[in-house]
Amino acid sequence: MKLMMIGWAITALLLVSALWWVRHLKIALRRERLIRQEAEHALDQTSEKIQKRLESALRHAATSADGGYHPALPPMQTVPESPTNHETVPAPLKASTIERLREEMGTQFVPLAYMFIDHFPQRKSALEQAHQAGDGESLARRAHKLKGSSAYIGAERLMAICYALEQAAKTAQWDQVPDLLIQLQKEGERALEALTHYAQG
Repeated sequence: MKLMMIGWAITALLLVSALWWVRHLKIALRRERLIRQEAEHALDQTSEKIQKRLESALRHAATSADGGYHPALPPMQTVPESPTNHETVPAPLKASTIERLREEMGTQFVPLAYMFIDHFPQRKSALEQAHQAGDGESLARRAHKLKGSSAYIGAERLMAICYALEQAAKTAQWDQVPDLLIQLQKEGERALEALTHYAQG
């Protein structure tokens, strides 16, 4: 009888312990989900001040002599050719923007970074699908959204390419879209690599 009571007591303790761990696991998962939702919201919503400054700068995008649109990308920097020197390009992310985000977001910076990294392939694929479908409205809308997210993390060249895509879609200059999508892929890879480095650092 005593052994049976002891067995019941142990079973009850194990059950209580299991329920406690389940409860705290649910709380932890809920907290992680909330953090990811907040990070996604922060990524998709650039401030009005940033957006106004962005639009003002991009209004000066160059137009070619034949009337075709060309993105106002930051200029390439070159050095004299030699066996040890090669052409260089601006950093994919603006360091001052990354540092500001780290200060403002604290521990939420890493989820924010990985949110952009995880979502970029889907966004790029959506742009390609909109182009293939000839859906200028969708292409412009998606390019505009990615432009804002790129500006938020300091990816200035990626932002400019997105702006060029947006304008090409709005003006039905479809012949420029394939090249811009190639640029988007290459610059996106550079930005994701740099952002991964910052997130892990």
